[in-house]
Amino acid sequence: MTFYIARELGIPVTSTDITVRGSLDPSTFAGKRGGARAGYQALEVTIQVHTPANADQLALLKREVEARCPVSDNLANATPVHLTLKAATSGA
Repeated sequence: MTFYIARELGIPVTSTDITVRGSLDPSTFAGKRGGARAGYQALEVTIQVHTPANADQLALLKREVEARCPVSDNLANATPVHLTLKAATSGA
């Protein structure tokens, strides 16, 4: 996504390195009731962009990526999730 938007904005990017860190309380995941929600309580995403762009160009790129990235949108907003659990049958 970053490459696509950067190209559209005329910002040269040769590569990116993406790091994601999360804060997680494992109590609900471990089966304990009354703990924190099962998901991450916070996510920190760092995108290191290899580019000769200046600070203003990077600020513009960041704004556009935040506004247009489908993954960021799904993480930042409630998105319906439909889970199906099916038993697999063995072919005996």
